[in-house]
Amino acid sequence: MENLQRNSAISLIYRAKKILCVTRDTYTGDGICAVLALQYVLRKMKKEVVCTIPQGVEKSYKFLTGSDLLQKDLGESGDFVVSISTDSASVDRVKYLIEDNSVDIIVTPKHGKFFPEDVTFKQNAGDFDLILTFDTPSLDSLGLLFEAHTSLFTNIPILNFSTDPANDYFGKVNLIDFSKSSVSEVVYDFLRNSTHNYFDNIFDENLATILLTGIISATGSFLEHVTTSSSLLAASDLQELGANQPEIIDNLFKKKSLNTLKIWGRILSNLQLDLGHRMAWSIISSADFELTKSKPKEVDNVVNQLLRFTKHADLVALLIEYPEKTLIQIRSSHQDIFFTDLQRIFGGQILPEGLDIELSKKRIAEIEGHFLEALLKYQKNRLGIPASVPLQKVDLYKDVKKLKEQKVTGHNLKTKKKKSSPSSPEDIPFIAPLQPHEKTGKIGDDGKNNESKKVVKNTVKKIEKKEVLEKKVASKNSKVPDWLKKA
Repeated sequence: MENLQRNSAISLIYRAKKILCVTRDTYTGDGICAVLALQYVLRKMKKEVVCTIPQGVEKSYKFLTGSDLLQKDLGESGDFVVSISTDSASVDRVKYLIEDNSVDIIVTPKHGKFFPEDVTFKQNAGDFDLILTFDTPSLDSLGLLFEAHTSLFTNIPILNFSTDPANDYFGKVNLIDFSKSSVSEVVYDFLRNSTHNYFDNIFDENLATILLTGIISATGSFLEHVTTSSSLLAASDLQELGANQPEIIDNLFKKKSLNTLKIWGRILSNLQLDLGHRMAWSIISSADFELTKSKPKEVDNVVNQLLRFTKHADLVALLIEYPEKTLIQIRSSHQDIFFTDLQRIFGGQILPEGLDIELSKKRIAEIEGHFLEALLKYQKNRLGIPASVPLQKVDLYKDVKKLKEQKVTGHNLKTKKKKSSPSSPEDIPFIAPLQPHEKTGKIGDDGKNNESKKVVKNTVKKIEKKEVLEKKVASKNSKVPDWLKKA
């Protein structure tokens, strides 16, 4: 981060009296933490600050200081504006009448006629001196907040914090660092390494915990490929400043609401894998959210978890259906997959961890087939797979086990069985040679010749059987087994 930009940012913050902090519509935990960090700093500086998260804050981050101060809207008491389109009529004069419980605005047309559909309403945001954006690749990614207050974002200076290489650089000052693991790390670097140590007296265990939470969230507790040496050094410094790492891990990874677990279960049950094309994908529809009584914000970072634990997939995609749009998240840690190539195919915004594609007013049913077809073509070209090879979905609960069994069986079939010498059969005893009296049947004058003859007869049969077996084995193999020689 260049000192000139850092100093310009500090100057904007010091001169501003009222500051707005926002993050993108499909926010991440990292973005939330960056907002909370600056909110904490600005309040310590006695600035008036408003931070908005239209969807509300996910429960996992409510343990952080200041999370209860985040608003779902601008919450301002500015002017209420009644706007009348003049496309169908021109205005001659305007007057108003204030009654006890109402205000009547009377617009007299000069030519034509006004209709109810010509009238629109909006709430002015109020007077802000500066806007801080975090993890926001473009102003459009702010969603309805930008649509409702476009003039606010075009007329007020913006300080833009980001790590996104595809950022639009829409700020008056852009603090963008591609080498950082997260926006929280960019904020940490800005605060910790400011000129003349402007913010050193503000750092305490609360601020350190907020920033470390953002870094851990973005790096998956330092397991994601975006983890860098600088993020590890920042984490170490934040711990020394008092960050409560056990509490962070407990809230981000151990405490999950029942609804969150349900929606994660739906994502896993919908997961598909194509071993040949080395790609995996899952969908989560609005019906899934209704069935599990969960919200889209509860799937935050799930796609990164899928990438980490799905073997045999070079890239993973998750399609999330919102009420007004569908979000496609593509993630990969493979070295020869470039998100700029995928962006040329699908559009969207490149993030440090992958590519996000927002399709407004589109349902999953409309786009799933076309998306998979395009992704399949990309993988064919990358892996050199013939175009005739179709998409092959694997049932992760049945087919993977079957494939493993087939792999083992196939290996055994190709391997020639080793010739092993036969073992000693249990039904052939080792019998001592017959005595002379046994051959003649004369065993004495004890009056039991008949019984003795039967014994001798049976014994002779066993010997003859043994001799026949010896001849058969010898005829097939000149090497007589050791167990047979000992007999």
